[in-house]
Amino acid sequence: MLKRLFHRKKKQVTAQPTTPPLATKASPETKKAIRFFNDKVPATDLIIENKSKQFVHSGYTKTMYDKFFEQIESKDFWGTMALIVTGVFITAVIYWGFNQ
Repeated sequence: MLKRLFHRKKKQVTAQPTTPPLATKASPETKKAIRFFNDKVPATDLIIENKSKQFVHSGYTKTMYDKFFEQIESKDFWGTMALIVTGVFITAVIYWGFNQ
């Protein structure tokens, strides 16, 4: 049994089939970028004039949590909270004064 543990035959590793690399055609923008990094083209040539290809963020819908945190971060909320706390404090002092 010990002989079998220490003198096992090593498993042969089978070569997995590799996929051939895909030959893709580089776009003109990629070719310009490569020439720019090789210091053959100035950076101003890389500016894209066609606006339709650029990414435009369309925004997102606000969730309940977004609205809640925007409300807390606003100045109106903290002004209202200060007014409420001050009113409660004055009411508590008046109530305490009448009960003395």
